[in-house]
Amino acid sequence: MGSFPFCVLVSLVGLAVLLCNAPAQGRLFTTQEKRAMLGLHNLSRGNVNPKPCEPLRPLQWDDTLARVANQYASKCVFRHNPSRTTEYNRLSGRNYHGVGENFYVDSTLDDAKVVIRSYKSWSDEKSKYDYARNQCTPQHSCLHYTQLVWNATTSVGCATNVCSKQSSTNWPYPSRHRLRMTFCNYGPAGNYIGQRPYLCSRPAAPTPPPPPPPRPATAARPSRPAQPARPSSSGISESERSAIVFYHNYVRKHASPQACTPLANVTWDDDLAKVSQRFANLCKFKSNRNRQTLVNGQRKKRAQPPFGYVGENLHFSANTALAAIQLASLWAEEARSYKFGKNRCVRGETCRNYTNMVQAAVTSVGCGVAVCSHQSSKKFPFSAAQHPQATLLICYYGSKDATVNNTAQPYQKCAPSPRAPSPRAPSPRAPSPRAPSPRAPSPKAPASTPQRLVSFGISALVKDRLLRFHNFCRRGRKDTSSGKPPADLAWDDTLAKVAQVYTKKCKFGSNSEFKSNSARKSEVNTEKRSGQRYQYVGENNHVTNLWRYPLLSILGSWIREAHSYTTKTNKCAAGKTCGNYKNIVRRKVTHVGCGAAVCRTNGTGNPTNVKLFTCYYGSQRNITEAAKPYRTS
Repeated sequence: MGSFPFCVLVSLVGLAVLLCNAPAQGRLFTTQEKRAMLGLHNLSRGNVNPKPCEPLRPLQWDDTLARVANQYASKCVFRHNPSRTTEYNRLSGRNYHGVGENFYVDSTLDDAKVVIRSYKSWSDEKSKYDYARNQCTPQHSCLHYTQLVWNATTSVGCATNVCSKQSSTNWPYPSRHRLRMTFCNYGPAGNYIGQRPYLCSRPAAPTPPPPPPPRPATAARPSRPAQPARPSSSGISESERSAIVFYHNYVRKHASPQACTPLANVTWDDDLAKVSQRFANLCKFKSNRNRQTLVNGQRKKRAQPPFGYVGENLHFSANTALAAIQLASLWAEEARSYKFGKNRCVRGETCRNYTNMVQAAVTSVGCGVAVCSHQSSKKFPFSAAQHPQATLLICYYGSKDATVNNTAQPYQKCAPSPRAPSPRAPSPRAPSPRAPSPRAPSPKAPASTPQRLVSFGISALVKDRLLRFHNFCRRGRKDTSSGKPPADLAWDDTLAKVAQVYTKKCKFGSNSEFKSNSARKSEVNTEKRSGQRYQYVGENNHVTNLWRYPLLSILGSWIREAHSYTTKTNKCAAGKTCGNYKNIVRRKVTHVGCGAAVCRTNGTGNPTNVKLFTCYYGSQRNITEAAKPYRTS
């Protein structure tokens, strides 16, 4: 009896309410989208862990698979295509036993986000797959990822469609009006029962050779200075190149504020990449001041015109499992720290990596990456005992304009159109006869613990990721009353605004803990101008002295509280907290909004920056804090 493919689970991320309905109309991917999706797929296939016995074969684009996906996407049916194998074999003349399918639903209707959001949703399941046991971690899905890296699969084809409630025969979300559906078909299919996506072998460690016989005593030779070892691995694959270029152009297209003239797409430059790779291999963990001279010398050999400007971005991480594209994404998050109007970074933070990415005059990019050890670097940035290796990524940005300066504004935004003056003359107003009332001086904070706001706010990119991480966690829980996970959360700007306003106040208690906002429910309902008011507003907050600590990592610490929570007894483990996790997965909660700030505090006599992060969770139904977040029996 033959094997049968697993059913690939559906990812539903960030569903938002949009009040417009349009007829269903699927479309095939553009040439640029095809290249980007292929590059990202092959990036995942080239970075699997554990390593395969042989490199996974790169995927090829199959227009017939894309055609089958497009025909089914046009139907706006919220389930997998049961006849995709028959349709493909009929159109292609092949005889596949099965055609695989990944399915993604999203509220983002922007065509520019189709590729990166669908791929990110599937590739993020890598951490949920246990290769040793060949299964997903409990209460998680990983079958989208295993289909991505299935070695027997040779081709992929994708299509997308924007569906409305009227255009679907089984619309499952009464409160949603418009959604995007993206299908990718794979041939031949993966995810067969009892099989791993690829084979790997772990050879036994070689037997060490016997020690050499002792040499006769000779005159001592002068010892040579120790040379640093070479990096353990280096270089960027073809798939990573495509992904890095696509991601840079994605960030440039969505730069905020919007450029008056759209930023041109950058292209990969081999000269920039070659010089950056050579410098990365040196494992110096510092800027290369001679990069422009070296790059132009390389271009002169190939009779290419010189660059007038060569910018540099550098990042290193102790997590050697991160791919180059993941490191580059951290530069884009610096947009939150950049003040365009004043053309400067928020005090205490960096933003010049981001300005290099969106520099209007830049036309080319080239990157190098190396995994360095403490033996290969004289200035290794981490403790060798805790982090023996680190990944170093360097990207160079080329422009033929010699007047480019990374300290100036990276591009010009359009000036707002002037408003016509009102034709009506203002009527003179008499001064108020009321005398000013004496104002009592506001109480000052103790001199030992002054607080001052340094920076605040959450970028649109981070906001999107926060919402996705919340919903990833919720989908891993099953409510026995409905047999389904709790519904996805939606972002509420009112919750986010009130959370941000309170976080900016930098309120700390006597024990240096962030004070909870006891009036949050009334403040949210007062601010809310339309819709039903919330009967419950929960709160999660976090304070860390690591003020550059990513917000997603803080959210991850809340999710990890699941290990301290016992669903049967509805209690936290002794000495542990789990209230943050319970707020995230509460079945009756429907909306979330978050705020963040960096405050200057002097609690111990030395001024330090601390990061505050607050999320509010709203529900239009009454919720008791002590009740179970969802039904388990």
